[in-house]
Amino acid sequence: MGYRYIVVLVLFYLSTSEAEPSIHVYPSCHYLGVTYNHGDAWVDKDTCDVCQCGDYGLHCRAGLDGTGCKFSAYVASPGDKVCVYGYSGLYLVGQVFKLHDGCNKCTCTEGGMQCTNNACNPKGFEQGTTEPIYGECHYNGLWYRFHTQWLAVDRCNTCFCTTIGNYQGGYACSTMKCSNINIITG
Repeated sequence: MGYRYIVVLVLFYLSTSEAEPSIHVYPSCHYLGVTYNHGDAWVDKDTCDVCQCGDYGLHCRAGLDGTGCKFSAYVASPGDKVCVYGYSGLYLVGQVFKLHDGCNKCTCTEGGMQCTNNACNPKGFEQGTTEPIYGECHYNGLWYRFHTQWLAVDRCNTCFCTTIGNYQGGYACSTMKCSNINIITG
């Protein structure tokens, strides 16, 4: 009887105490004996598609998505680092590619993407609005118009509203590891 009373007190204390601010610790991922850090992406064991270490752990794409394999054994080996941009942009280390905004470009490196961070619009980056703009892009609580560019919440990556949807459009953001790289301008 006394044991149940202690458990109830502990549960009551935990549910009524003020929550301490917590620092989010991202998980590392293990794949075929190798440990990857949060944000890493690499060629899967079949050299057909890509695996990523994300907020919810390891995620490998199905491989064949109707368009065939993204890589082959001739251009990539299992475990090779890749960069992921948007819905289907997969790039091997050394490849340079243009962002959807049309004016910035990235280089895929072993440490992730290194991108230019230029505002494409002469007036700078788009400022989002809290007023819903249906069919446009919704990001971090703000709405952005179709074909506009804005700074991501980390203040170093950029996002671009790529498509218009029935309720909400799609967008793509660069995914540089901002704390570990220098942003290239020009």
